[in-house]
Amino acid sequence: MTPDPYSFNVSLGSDTGSNAPRYIAPPFNARRINDRETLLLMAGSDHPQRVTLEHTRLLAACDRLRDASEHAAHIVRALGLPASRTGAIEQAVLELAGRDLLIDQQQVLQRIGSGHSSEHPAPLTTLFIRTCRRPEMLERLLTQAARSGLPETLKHLVVIDGDSRPQGQRDTARLLDTLRPGLSPALIHLAKDRQHQLIEQLADDAGVDGSDLGWFLTGDPADPALPYGSAVNLALLLGAGQRMAMLDDDAVLEAYRFDAADDRPALVTEPAGRLQFIDPEADFSSQFRPSERHPIEEHAQILGECCALLVAAGREHPEVLLDGLDPQLLSVLSAGATVKLTTSGTLGDPGTSGIEWVFGEPPRHLSALCRDENAGRALLFGRQLARAPEHLQATPNYDLMTTTLTGIDNRELLLPTQAKGRNEDLLFGALVTYLHPRSLHVSLPHMLVHRRTKPRRWCESDLDRSKGTNRGAFLSQHIRRLGFAVDADDIDSRVGLLRHALANLATLSDAEIRAQLCQDLLHLRGQTVERIRMTRRSMQLPDWLAGCFDRVLAAQGQLPDAAGDPLAQMAGELRAFCRRYVSGLAAWQRAWHHARDTRLIERLTRS
Repeated sequence: MTPDPYSFNVSLGSDTGSNAPRYIAPPFNARRINDRETLLLMAGSDHPQRVTLEHTRLLAACDRLRDASEHAAHIVRALGLPASRTGAIEQAVLELAGRDLLIDQQQVLQRIGSGHSSEHPAPLTTLFIRTCRRPEMLERLLTQAARSGLPETLKHLVVIDGDSRPQGQRDTARLLDTLRPGLSPALIHLAKDRQHQLIEQLADDAGVDGSDLGWFLTGDPADPALPYGSAVNLALLLGAGQRMAMLDDDAVLEAYRFDAADDRPALVTEPAGRLQFIDPEADFSSQFRPSERHPIEEHAQILGECCALLVAAGREHPEVLLDGLDPQLLSVLSAGATVKLTTSGTLGDPGTSGIEWVFGEPPRHLSALCRDENAGRALLFGRQLARAPEHLQATPNYDLMTTTLTGIDNRELLLPTQAKGRNEDLLFGALVTYLHPRSLHVSLPHMLVHRRTKPRRWCESDLDRSKGTNRGAFLSQHIRRLGFAVDADDIDSRVGLLRHALANLATLSDAEIRAQLCQDLLHLRGQTVERIRMTRRSMQLPDWLAGCFDRVLAAQGQLPDAAGDPLAQMAGELRAFCRRYVSGLAAWQRAWHHARDTRLIERLTRS
């Protein structure tokens, strides 16, 4: 019998610790009216209350679910108060709860758990595979998929081929012809010429300019960057109106978990996974636990579902479900959030170019580097890491990485990313959050094997590379800031405001854009330095590793060479990109809706 695809493995015993009620402050707005009082308005209320200034400050510190004694201890530490005040503060917290200015755990569950529907989304039927000039990796992926099997609900495997060479396209076609008999879903090869034909036909059918729509696949012909986002945009059009999954050819549908990982949901403000260096001398199966379910099924189980499903699955384990909840997250979830994106973790190559982020990991993740210098260096520079959360982690704040398997709820309009250049996934994630402000990203507690045919390594010189920025990263931050400033909920209004914001960006001078780029770069480096310094302060480092920390920190203070300043060059590219993106948005919207209404993916499989 097929197991219930919407059941969670959360059979671990529940232990919430103290039985005392736990409280949190919902979002509120307070304005001081005299030396002692404020007028305080709780979110969603139309009735302000008079609250003493001291109690308002206490309320602001009740930013997590805690019992009264825990709140008192936290407030004493946070505000630097004498310990003798603890008892009085605990009584004040209980008084705030009695005035309904704090809400308890059960009220939180009611707020975020309402709206659960018994109707689940239609099955996930399409997996898009991005490939480009790596036939050996594509063969490994599809051979493993045929050997281990695929979910019965999966009907289409669409290989989006980025190779523009005729011979390369023919080689890929022959490979797929060989592998097709071993796969139950329909295996479709979309070579470059076929992709262009599809877009031209879609543009004609939708009544839009073919060059406007085609630009989202080709990008600027003069741009030498690789077309990382082209396949993402094509998949969004082909899969319009449905849930879908996307996989890169250097991943394998072979999933593992950390030993302590389970499916208990965790609602968090900021994602936080576990990292472990992989022992190169041992098999994966001896270091990690094989996942019992197919990774595509795990994505399909939660993708497109509402937050209430997570609450229903996790309400018996509130110590996990609600531990990361703060007032802002409570506000987002109370409005009715939906899982728009799901991702798998990585086992092997982490999919990042820089090494600096490793030094900002929590100390417990880096302890393996401190045991022996030779072994530590081999682990650090070997570039083989396991990264995934230990619970099913849901958050509205995330930096999307499509390194392995990504689930996309494409039933409502989604906007295209950049066709060329790095951080196309980061930009796509920012666009999803902007257009659908109540969307959630779920990181699943499993990792997919991610290996290159020729494994990549970091080298000593990578320690001296400063963290940089690029068009995708800059636009991601720009769009995130815009999202915080926009109140409109309907999609058309938000698209219109985005169009206006990007059009305005395209009118700025080189100096004005470069100033914004510098601000973002300083912010990124500042965050990097703070994380690294925090980790270093918390560890007893061997001399060799302390030297690595020093080099990475020093690199973040490097100034760009004025003669070859990449930010100056990026300014002109940004203006041109924004103008072209804005001019094509209307065509994208009409084409996406036409593809949804005509079930383009179904027509593709019949042709």
